[in-house]
Amino acid sequence: MHGPVAAPAALARERAAEVERAWAAAYEEARSSLASKGHDHVAWIEDLVRSGAAKRLARRDAGVGAALLRQAVATAARLPVDGVPLASLAASATGDSHALDRGSAVGLLVFRLVARLAGPVDSRGIEAWRESWDRVGVVCDELSAPVLVLGLSAEPDHPVAEALNLFAKAGEPHRLSIRSLLRFPFRFKTLPGTERTAYVCENPSIVAAVADRLGNRCPPLICVEGQPKAASRLLLQALTSQGWALLYHGDFDWKGIEIANFVLNRHGARPWCMTAADYRKAPPGVPLSGKPVQASWDSELESAMVRSGHAVHEEAVLESLLGDLASRPPTWSLLTDHDRGTVGE
Repeated sequence: MHGPVAAPAALARERAAEVERAWAAAYEEARSSLASKGHDHVAWIEDLVRSGAAKRLARRDAGVGAALLRQAVATAARLPVDGVPLASLAASATGDSHALDRGSAVGLLVFRLVARLAGPVDSRGIEAWRESWDRVGVVCDELSAPVLVLGLSAEPDHPVAEALNLFAKAGEPHRLSIRSLLRFPFRFKTLPGTERTAYVCENPSIVAAVADRLGNRCPPLICVEGQPKAASRLLLQALTSQGWALLYHGDFDWKGIEIANFVLNRHGARPWCMTAADYRKAPPGVPLSGKPVQASWDSELESAMVRSGHAVHEEAVLESLLGDLASRPPTWSLLTDHDRGTVGE
């Protein structure tokens, strides 16, 4: 005689409890792996527990779910990064260069953390997906959103630097792709005795106007075109790593203040014609809308903007910016002897 046979309902409860213990162990392993990463990473794990996202993607198979969580956690432990292609991140974290593709199981899990780290974005769909990854330093497309520059030159050790120098000599704007900045080392050049300073603006219309008026007499000017994307961040980081100072100007509206805060705080830039006094001198533009933002560099600017109630876009202060740029010698070293003798005249 064999012992008593458990009832089917009891067996089912036992198996369900075993599965839940397996899931609990997988989540605890994930928590332990990310304990040193900080609040956002820990909160991400708790979100996965509450939402059941991993269970749904694993079709409630605890073994499959544990494997997905390990890959997701290995990726999360590397975030944020600086200018790493998505496929490279996936390969290094999981061994599969396609593991983070849009719509993949691991990619969907990790993107919940990416969205948390990136914060709200203005775009939708695939553009929102790319922008969120971009904000945590992951490059989804090496050729999208290149950075716009004028008057910037580098040692001509490779064809990309030579092209940059040709545009600088012609006084024409040029775009550098993420691919170029990741694959080629740039050693940016200055004239002997000049400061290594680059000017940074928010809007491409400023670069076009400066190119029209100053041409190759413009000191290095970089345009971030709104919230800095990967190419802009890579270039600014490359410049500061080589000892360059950055001076930033943007729109006097709440979005512009957010962008300025990012550039100043992330890249160590200094404000360029962006004080409360500069705002008061500028002609008022369209009415301000949105929630006020504190300017990290000037405690009076937010209150001055609230009292006025008007935005001031860069184009409205173009003449002031042009005058300041015209007073500075260009720092690239491809000027002709005649140009060197007449700089600043």
